[in-house]
Amino acid sequence: MATLEKIRNRIGVLAAILIGFSLLAFILGDLLTSGQSIFRQSQMNVGVINGNSIRYEEYNALVEEMSNIYKANMNTQALDETMMENVREQVWQQLLQENILGPENKKLGIAVSSEELYNMVAGPNPHPFVRQIFVNPQTRQFDPSFAIQFLKAFNAGELSEEQAAQWKFYENELYREKLAEKYNTLVAKGMYVTSLQTREGYKEMSRLVNVRFIGKRYSEVSDSLIKVTDKDLRAYYNDHKTGFQQDASFDLEYVSFDIVPSEADFAAAQKWINDIREDFSAADDPAGFVNANSDESYVDRYFKKEELTPPIDSFAFAAKPGTTFGPFFTDNSFRLVRLIETGLVPDSVRARHILVQPAAQTTEAMNRAKKLADSLEQVIRKGADFTALAMRFSADEGSKTKGGDLGWFTEGRMIKPFSDAAFSMQKNEVKVVETQYGYHVLQVTDVGPKVKKAKIAQLVRRVEASKETYERIYEQANRFAFTNNTGEKFEKAVKEQNLVPRYAMSIKPSDTRISGLESPREIIRWAMEAKVNDVSSVMQAGNRFIVARVTAVRKAGIAPFEQVKQQIEIAVSRIKKGEYLAEQIQKKIADHPTLDQLALAENLPVNEANNVSFTATTIAGAGFEPALTGTIAAWPANKLSKPVIGNNGVYVFEITSVQEPAEPDQMALTMQKSRMESMYQMRAGYESFEALKKLTKIEDNRARFY
Repeated sequence: MATLEKIRNRIGVLAAILIGFSLLAFILGDLLTSGQSIFRQSQMNVGVINGNSIRYEEYNALVEEMSNIYKANMNTQALDETMMENVREQVWQQLLQENILGPENKKLGIAVSSEELYNMVAGPNPHPFVRQIFVNPQTRQFDPSFAIQFLKAFNAGELSEEQAAQWKFYENELYREKLAEKYNTLVAKGMYVTSLQTREGYKEMSRLVNVRFIGKRYSEVSDSLIKVTDKDLRAYYNDHKTGFQQDASFDLEYVSFDIVPSEADFAAAQKWINDIREDFSAADDPAGFVNANSDESYVDRYFKKEELTPPIDSFAFAAKPGTTFGPFFTDNSFRLVRLIETGLVPDSVRARHILVQPAAQTTEAMNRAKKLADSLEQVIRKGADFTALAMRFSADEGSKTKGGDLGWFTEGRMIKPFSDAAFSMQKNEVKVVETQYGYHVLQVTDVGPKVKKAKIAQLVRRVEASKETYERIYEQANRFAFTNNTGEKFEKAVKEQNLVPRYAMSIKPSDTRISGLESPREIIRWAMEAKVNDVSSVMQAGNRFIVARVTAVRKAGIAPFEQVKQQIEIAVSRIKKGEYLAEQIQKKIADHPTLDQLALAENLPVNEANNVSFTATTIAGAGFEPALTGTIAAWPANKLSKPVIGNNGVYVFEITSVQEPAEPDQMALTMQKSRMESMYQMRAGYESFEALKKLTKIEDNRARFY
């Protein structure tokens, strides 16, 4: 029985051990797989702010939302890269505000109620932005009933999807602004200036002195007269470490292989244009032929003399319609031009319009807008006041206040359907014109003199690098990158092959530009992960292939001593020269006790500066010298100063007169206190946020994605 008990116990222990190992393996396996998942998730973080991860999807959705608002406001289908950079930065700043100030607002109990938000839109004192939107066209003043009507339509879901999204965005912006305003007000009201500060501030600003001084510049001291040791440099570095704080950055050296057309590409383009000339000349629809075959679309408009380039201009106003000119070469393209027609066309017209926009992109809404536009056309034909109707009904904010008047414009200045209609109409004629913006009740109010104009069809064949040329240049760049894949080989090859190296200095991971390179983000992303003397593979930047090497890498934080040694040498040298000059001048003061005597002995001119106060940082004849102005403000009159070591040199001065401030009355002290408090309060919001940013751990990984 005892043996059986021992076996049972051992089996129990063995089972426990086996189960334990199984559980451990299961847990480790789960940790490893989840670790990989966590790692992948962290790779998709655009950043981390105050411990909150900002996922790429979240960030990109906000960027998309804001870019859509920009596109709607600017009436464009796409934003250029510069605008997109601005949008991304704006979204990032918004996220910083939310994740840094958000917890602070919560701790402080700062919030914005729905009633406050409503009052910002439809209350007695609405936000300035709201005042600009909801204007009564009759009174040209803000009308709260318009705002209330709009909010009702928004809440009832009667707005178009685009309009609703825009308003939601603006509403969120109003909310954020109000929240920030409350926080800034709270911080600003905490700024207090004591009575002692007020009196000292008044004295510092009001005590004015006139001064004469001499200055000896550091540039006059030979480097051989001072000795700078490595110990001096390291001591300065240790004492000023916080001044060497830096962002992560890197330096690049690169060579460029330009993608340019070959002689064969020129010959091929020329053959193409010659071969197609006969077909172009015989085409029944030259405009359609151009759109089907040309590298540039057909421009459907009339041109007056001197609007076209010289060879085309001379041809168009001398030839008969149907005649073809060319081919000729200009602007890196071979061109054929066919004259379609000539005629007497107004040089410009003056018009006015009433823009009727549908409330939504639905058939019903479009029909309602068209019906209103047709009704307006009819009543105007019967003599109704166009100006009054435009001010009441037009959605064009730019012209409605002027009764719809657009002034004079030339052909092509307006969108095509509108322009075509305006230049085909008679004076005072009224017509409804449909464009992408809605329905325009258009009236031409005046027509300029008619001039001879020409309409042409231009067939263009750009000379571009062919696939063969592209591949040949790529192969050349690739061979260079493959063969010279170390820093030493790269440098040697650049010299031996007489290549022109180019340099990009202090590039940050978040930078989007490198001078001279188009769209360099691929290069920057590569360099972010590279080490010194790493050589890149071939990368394309616009019409160039680039091979780059990293020449320097700087980590974020305090710059290492060797990196800033040269900068420190300049600073320490200036200090040593200051000490040397101060010692030499102090010795001469014993034998030359007046400023004029000392100036004569040093062969220096005497400068004068008037009304110098403690608050000044610059002084006429010396420049930015806060140490000098501070010493002057506290020095007694008619006494030669000690040498003052400044930024640019060493100075000696004497005060010729002092205007002591009068004893301030209560009004003067009140104004001084108000001035100082106002100055502190103006900086309070910004500086408190910057202080919170410094205390917050912020990880910005946007450079990985853009």
